[in-house]
Amino acid sequence: MESRTNDASQRTASDVVLLGGFRLVRSQRQVHVPGPAQRLVAFLALRSAATRAEVAGSLWPEVDDRRAHGSLRTSIWHLHRCCSGLLSARGGSLRLSEDVHVDVIDFERRAHRILEEPHGVPLTELTQDVSWRELLPGWYDEWVLVEQERSRQLQLHMLEAASEELLFRHKPGPALDAALAAVQAEPLRESAHRLVIRTHLFEGNLSEVISHYMRYLRLLRDELGVTPTEQLVQLVAGLPMPKGVDEANIPTPASAEAHPPARWAPGTPATPPPSGPSGRTERS
Repeated sequence: MESRTNDASQRTASDVVLLGGFRLVRSQRQVHVPGPAQRLVAFLALRSAATRAEVAGSLWPEVDDRRAHGSLRTSIWHLHRCCSGLLSARGGSLRLSEDVHVDVIDFERRAHRILEEPHGVPLTELTQDVSWRELLPGWYDEWVLVEQERSRQLQLHMLEAASEELLFRHKPGPALDAALAAVQAEPLRESAHRLVIRTHLFEGNLSEVISHYMRYLRLLRDELGVTPTEQLVQLVAGLPMPKGVDEANIPTPASAEAHPPARWAPGTPATPPPSGPSGRTERS
């Protein structure tokens, strides 16, 4: 017999929001959910389904099984009171009901479309919401930390892939937005900084290129004590660096003559080559 948590007559379409912070919305109104019950909803939203033993052990690892299962029953009771029909319980498993919408699922589907087949993604989807949103910020449970890192990496790669594709389509404004969102999320990530610099080169804004390059070099030196990779150095090869660069112990692209830059060089227009701004072969 199904649990009353799966009573279809009591269900109303609900939205579970995990990116940027936990929220539960029902009938366009935010529902107050007690802390332990929030964790139950988030856990099931990220895991699809789980046994009661798995849920209890993950959410209350500091207590014995009897108390953990008791806390689980209490959280289910709270959810039934504040948001009846949100959970589906069959046998020993728990899951969110089928009519519950989870923002993380939509985000992951969009991210994989952009990563796997960017040229097939509509422009409106590439430019849709390029802001950075952390998964459940301020939550430090062990099971959350793993999901947060997975979400972080997926967002970073999606933003970079979107920026790359937008640059390929000659849309430097949205491409820069996506690249800067990745930089904001991870200030030391060189691949994101390379996309910012490539976009400035695409538009011919050489002062922006030099300024951004210098800021990133100083950040690397101050935070990690390292220098950038040859990939980044070659992007700015031949550009005039500010006076005092050597004294600041910041590297300059000295290998420009031995390895001519493929993307831009002084005296050439900062427009995309025949193969496109990303260096990829044009698609037919």
